[in-house]
Amino acid sequence: MKETESKCVTVEDISSETFELILETLYTGRGVLTNDNVIDIWRAAHQLQITFLMTECEEFIIRSLSLENYFDYYQTGKLLSSQPVTKAAWWFMLKNFNSFVKTDALLELSINELLNLVPSQKLVVDSETDVIMAIIKWTD
Repeated sequence: MKETESKCVTVEDISSETFELILETLYTGRGVLTNDNVIDIWRAAHQLQITFLMTECEEFIIRSLSLENYFDYYQTGKLLSSQPVTKAAWWFMLKNFNSFVKTDALLELSINELLNLVPSQKLVVDSETDVIMAIIKWTD
């Protein structure tokens, strides 16, 4: 392999800043995760198959779910096939349905996701009218 001869490996789609944070974690064992960098580190850890760091990112994300970030975490969780994150973000979405339907994130749901969301027994909603309005918004 050419990497063996050149003693250099090019890692695609990982910024140098993210890679430095991963190296810092590996060498020091110190956590470097913040709300601003967790998705980048999680994706890089997934790409590099650093299992303990992937788990650390997932745990950080689940603890950090908020109205500002849950849908980004949900989408990234789906992309990275993370059941813990997608499940936690899904429950957050159900509990905060009234806030969720006021965002454009609702429009990014697939038809299957919408059909799972609406009839859920865990859906927290003020009235059935809110659910109907959400469906109308999604279909427009």
